[in-house]
Amino acid sequence: DGHDILTGGVNAPDSVPAESTAVAYNLTVTATQISGFLTVSPGTATGVTASSINWSGDGQNLANGSIVGIDTSRQVRVFAGGGGSTDFVIDIVGYFL
Repeated sequence: DGHDILTGGVNAPDSVPAESTAVAYNLTVTATQISGFLTVSPGTATGVTASSINWSGDGQNLANGSIVGIDTSRQVRVFAGGGGSTDFVIDIVGYFL
């Protein structure tokens, strides 16, 4: 779903069609602390296979783009690791049928 940037409310339901198999996305981390990583995986994933973005200190703002498969509910799962923390945003920029 698409969400309003100010309220977080859904303003564009079902932006990714039900028959989609993957999405292209931009992942942004901000307000990082210490060092760490995020992994974006299909919604059925149970563990980390590779990092999608890494940070190495406090106060960094970083972005990375990639493609990830999605599950049948059109979901992805985000894993965090490395001991640090961050705020993050995922922007879907396309999908694959």
